[in-house]
Amino acid sequence: METGSDPITMLLTTGGGGIGGGALTAYVLTRLAGKNGSNDSSNNDLKLVADKLDHTNELLNELLRSHARLEGLLQQRG
Repeated sequence: METGSDPITMLLTTGGGGIGGGALTAYVLTRLAGKNGSNDSSNNDLKLVADKLDHTNELLNELLRSHARLEGLLQQRG
């Protein structure tokens, strides 16, 4: 695998989408649901999905920060 082509490196260099990406996705999903005349239960389902997506993004960002710290520690020893 070429340097920079693995998923972790790509996420580190692009920022992994961040919390803003999840918020933007949630906004778009709720706007689409409202535009299509969905009922409240569909909107609640979309809200749950958006909340889970935000939580996943937060966990991914923490994992990436932890990985970057670990790489920094290993480079100092080498």
